Amino acid sequence: QGLASLESLSSSQEQHDQAAVQRIGGHQAIQQLVKHFGASLPTGLPQLWDNLIQPLSALQACIAEITPESQNQAQSLLTSLQLWEVIVPHLHTSLLPKVSSLVPKVILCSMSVFTALRHMAARAIAGLAVRSLTNTMQAIVEDVLPNIADEQNATARCGAAEVIMHLLDSLSLEVVPYVVLLVVPVLRRMS
Repeated sequence: QGLASLESLSSSQEQHDQAAVQRIGGHQAIQQLVKHFGASLPTGLPQLWDNLIQPLSALQACIAEITPESQNQAQSLLTSLQLWEVIVPHLHTSLLPKVSSLVPKVILCSMSVFTALRHMAARAIAGLAVRSLTNTMQAIVEDVLPNIADEQNATARCGAAEVIMHLLDSLSLEVVPYVVLLVVPVLRRMS
């Protein structure tokens, strides 16, 4: 019996390793395509661009409850946010304003009842902050940080905390000028 469980563990590890290699390869391929097409990405790869932009553009409000419809919407948003994380760091500068205009929608995703959606939204915001720090930080200060103090909405608080955590992780020393703005609300909430 011990040998059978050891074999299944080995098989599971191999599957995990294979999935990781495929994911990394997929990321690299998409990043190279984004670099290759540059400013012509929306016309050169319209399906990729639509998958990046359309689900967020269509979002009207935060997903506040779990229903079959909201699960489908959350899945398409999750795919879009995963693309954000891969594409935005390599996106041509001329396309950043279009992506930046969707930050309020990504912030809505960071307040969702779906944990995976909150997580990916936080990572997407942090990825955009690496490319466009000032504009992204303005949106965070105005729209994310107030959620830390929201006593009525625990999911919004969790999302805001996760955004702050990923920002600190992604920006490292670049975040120093903003530390007071980010950390004081968290400390105030903890006290």
